[in-house]
Amino acid sequence: MQEIARQTFAGGGPGLVIVQLMLVAVVGWLAGYIAQAAGKGQIAGMIHVATIFTCISLVANTVIKAITTVAKIMGF
Repeated sequence: MQEIARQTFAGGGPGLVIVQLMLVAVVGWLAGYIAQAAGKGQIAGMIHVATIFTCISLVANTVIKAITTVAKIMGF
């Protein structure tokens, strides 16, 4: 079980993006929450939008890597 977890979540593993998404989401939420509490609603909104785009780019990068790997296996 430990070996499976190491291969999945270690550097470059397919599960690493899950950890990255969670960290980006938590930091984005916390920063937005602090900005909102400080009365900076517009900045909080921009932080939330930046967080969403960062998460989308992480997922897109993972999808591109997966498609590239499958294409290499198929000989394209």
